[in-house]
Amino acid sequence: MNWDAIGAIAELLGAVAVLATLVYLARQIRHNRESVKSASAETVLSNITAAFQNAATSPDLGRILFAGQENIQALTDEERGQFVFWFFGYLRILELAYHHHLAGNFNESIWAGYAQHTQALLNTPGVKQYWEMRREVFSSEFRAFIDDLAKEKSSVVPSYLTVRELDKVDP
Repeated sequence: MNWDAIGAIAELLGAVAVLATLVYLARQIRHNRESVKSASAETVLSNITAAFQNAATSPDLGRILFAGQENIQALTDEERGQFVFWFFGYLRILELAYHHHLAGNFNESIWAGYAQHTQALLNTPGVKQYWEMRREVFSSEFRAFIDDLAKEKSSVVPSYLTVRELDKVDP
């Protein structure tokens, strides 16, 4: 066997090794990307859940959010401030969730549930009024999404009305 043949075989083996390494790295990058997407989505959804748990475990905040959904003008200035800050935080988290949804990071049915709940909120007088006053602080894509949601009547009953309806249910 001559040195040229040995050199050609070595180059071929080197090329195969490089190709195998690239395939392995591509798989690792894909796996890492999926892990990051999943973790990002989980964090956003946990933040939404935490916002609702905060409202559920704080009697004052819960009362303010329920009353404000019905009539923001019935709240005191301090209560309106809490209402505005809570909904700003919620909608900012939802905006991030929306962008994750567009990027394909969310299971469609999970996203649909959040969208339906948001649509129910937007059908309340107080949240509708808040959105009209503060919509400009959100991204144009998110504004268009929320505006489209707000145009349609929600099939989901808003939380404050659900609580009232539960009072009428016979045990």
